[in-house]
Amino acid sequence: MKKNSIVWTLIIMWIVSSIASILLINKHIEDKDIRLRKDIRNKIEEIFANQSDGNAFITFDYGLFDSQMNGGRVRNFKRADIPKKPNKAEYEKSGLNSLVSYDDILDSWIDNYGDIASLWTLNWGSHDFKEREDGGWHNVGIRCHGTDDSFIHTFVLFPYQVGLKRSEWGNYYTVPQAVAEAFEFYTTNPKSGISDRYEKGSNNRIWSKIYDCQNEYYGIYENENEHSWYSGKSIPGGDSPDNGGPIENGWMHNGYFRVYIAASQETHHGIIKHSWNPDIKERNTLYLWWLISLFIVYWIPIIIILIKKIKQNKLKNETLKNRLLRKCSPTAFMANYDKQKIDAANELYKEISNTENEAELLVLADKAQQQLSISLIDLSELEELKKVCNPSNYMNPYNAEKVAMANELYSKLTKENISFYDFLNVKEQSKKL
Repeated sequence: MKKNSIVWTLIIMWIVSSIASILLINKHIEDKDIRLRKDIRNKIEEIFANQSDGNAFITFDYGLFDSQMNGGRVRNFKRADIPKKPNKAEYEKSGLNSLVSYDDILDSWIDNYGDIASLWTLNWGSHDFKEREDGGWHNVGIRCHGTDDSFIHTFVLFPYQVGLKRSEWGNYYTVPQAVAEAFEFYTTNPKSGISDRYEKGSNNRIWSKIYDCQNEYYGIYENENEHSWYSGKSIPGGDSPDNGGPIENGWMHNGYFRVYIAASQETHHGIIKHSWNPDIKERNTLYLWWLISLFIVYWIPIIIILIKKIKQNKLKNETLKNRLLRKCSPTAFMANYDKQKIDAANELYKEISNTENEAELLVLADKAQQQLSISLIDLSELEELKKVCNPSNYMNPYNAEKVAMANELYSKLTKENISFYDFLNVKEQSKKL
């Protein structure tokens, strides 16, 4: 195969290999991205394997639970007005009965306040109180569902009011006692719906496990753009649910008290790619190393071939005088020092430098071969000339004259000791082929 063909073949292979490498690297990164996203999701789902309350719909009883601020004595609670019993005439006059019937409103009031003798508002976080951590307890819920960007939801269940009931035998409960018993109910009584998924101190352990699930590409980050607030009735002193305020979430009661429970809106954490874009960095690194490797594999041979080709072209176009000056330089005989040859080379070099006559240069060439025992014929040039003068080159299409000429020239080139004069003559005649 000719050197030009080899060079073009290598260049085409380099281009194809580079494109294939880019496509394969992109596919590798895409597959790895999908795998790592799926991996972190599966690991986190395993942590929350027992979080369901068994209901078909997701409620605030769905998740794993821990508590905060339990055990602290409830202080700074304030007397609150018991909501008035709904008046039917006033309710019908308000026009709201087209949405909810008066009977439903009345039943709701009876359930909530019908047996309440006194109502107390706790310090669940109101700005009216100096101490914010004396409201009793907070049950922190962590649950796992939804899209990857909004995958882990945290919320808080907490008491916000206590109603002490009327009692035929007198009511000896205090607000702190009622709040403490409500905590015991939610954390130990199966009827609460969350006791089997409550564990003191689990919040930090669960989050530690969640963060351990992070991998090379993905981590868990708070999604501050997620505001899918739950609708419901706001609690006294709280913001509207539309603005992220907590909502009523039932109550716990016995024959002596009713503790009203609220649920905060959720904070969302998601499976989000690390901000430093590790996939892009890895892809670019692979691009760099693969393309450098391919450049080395393909372009070093190409450069070597081109350098050889440039040298051959230089030799091919070298004048007789320049060739003699190169071959007869005294420095060429310094490696294996030979005084006699250096003297002869020096004399020849001087004569060659002082003449431009072609005939005289041919005589000096013959003299140089004899005195210096050198060959003025470059082997690569000789082989290249043999390829040009090969008679088979002119058989298809057949050309009798060129076959005869090529055969004659080829026979001279294959002689064991071809003279430099004959070589130059063949070189000149080959131009006619």
